[in-house]
Amino acid sequence: MASAAARDDVKPQVTARESFVRELRRLRAEVQDLQTNALKRIASGEVELATEVASIENTMQNIAALMANVERYESDSAGSVSSPWEVENLRHILNAWEVMKVNPLLSDPRADYTTQNLLRNLNMITEQIDSIIFRIGMVTIPVDVGKKLERLQPGQCFSFHQTFKTELPDAEERESLLDHLSRTPDVPGVVDKATGLVFAYSPDPRERAKRARLLYGFFGLATIAVGLSGLLDFTPSPDRLLMGWLFLVLGVFVHAVLGVYKSGMRGDASMYNMLGQFDKIIDTRLSLIVLQTVVMVIALYALVFAMGQAGTLQPGNAFLTGYSLDSFLGLFSAAIERGAGAQGEAVKFGI
Repeated sequence: MASAAARDDVKPQVTARESFVRELRRLRAEVQDLQTNALKRIASGEVELATEVASIENTMQNIAALMANVERYESDSAGSVSSPWEVENLRHILNAWEVMKVNPLLSDPRADYTTQNLLRNLNMITEQIDSIIFRIGMVTIPVDVGKKLERLQPGQCFSFHQTFKTELPDAEERESLLDHLSRTPDVPGVVDKATGLVFAYSPDPRERAKRARLLYGFFGLATIAVGLSGLLDFTPSPDRLLMGWLFLVLGVFVHAVLGVYKSGMRGDASMYNMLGQFDKIIDTRLSLIVLQTVVMVIALYALVFAMGQAGTLQPGNAFLTGYSLDSFLGLFSAAIERGAGAQGEAVKFGI
C-alpha cells in the first residue's frame, strides 16, 4: 500500500526541453510587459521616463537572467536536442538582445534625454523587441500547435490567427510562421494557409486508411444510387444519368485542380504540399466531403429537372454544372470550417 501511495505522489517529470520552452514564454511575457507597460506609455506621453525607471531596471534584470538561460541552451543543445531551425532563431534572439541591452534608454534610464533622443531610442528598442517576440514565437508556437492538435478529434480544427494573436501580434509574422508550419513535417496536422485553419488527423495510418475506405464506399454507393434512379419513369436512362454524374464529378475535379495550379502560380506551394498528404486530408475533411457529395447528387437532379425534358441531359451541361458547383462548395466549406474553427478555440491545452 505504501509503495502504491508513493507512486501516486510521483509527478510527471518535466523534460529539459519543456522547461526551456516555459522559460521562453516567460521571456516573451517580460519583453511584452516592458514594451506595453512602460515604453509605449512613455512614447505616447502618458507617463514620464523618470516614473518608470524602477520598473525598467527590474524588468531588464529579469530579461537578462532569462537571456542567460537562452544562451546556455543554445550552446548545450545545438545539433542535438534542438533542430537547426530552433538554433537559428535562438541566435537571432540573442543578437537582438545584444543590441537592445546597450541602448542608452535601457542601460542608463536615469539619464536626461531630449525628446528627439528619447523617441529615437524608443523606436530602436521597439524594433529589437518585435524581433525577439517573433523569434520566440517561431520556437514556442509550433510546440503549442502540437499540444492543441493532441486535444482535438480527427476533422476538428482551430484558427491559427485567433489562437496566437497574443503571442504573435503582427499579422504578417503570423502568416510567415503559418507558411513554415504548412511546409514542415513536424506538425501533426494539415495547415490550410488560405483560411488560417489547422486540422487534426489521426496519428494512426490504419485509422486514416479505414476512414478513406469509408469515403470511397460512400462515393461508390452514391454512384450506384444515381444509376438505379434511372429506372424511374421520370428520370433519364441509367446510362445517361451515370454519364451526367461522371461529367459533373469531372467538372468539380477540374475546377479544384485549376485552383491548386493557380495557387502554385501565385507562389503558394501549400496546396501542393496538401496533395502530398491525401490520406490526412481525407481524415480531416471526411464529414465535409460526404456532405459535398450529397450536394453534388442534388445538383445533378436539379439539372435534370431544370432541363425540362429528361432526355436532354448532356455531358457539357453536367460538366459546367460541376465546374460552377465547386466554387459554391468552396464558399460553403469555408463557412462550415470557420464555424468549426470557432468551436476548436474552446479546446484548451496545457502550456
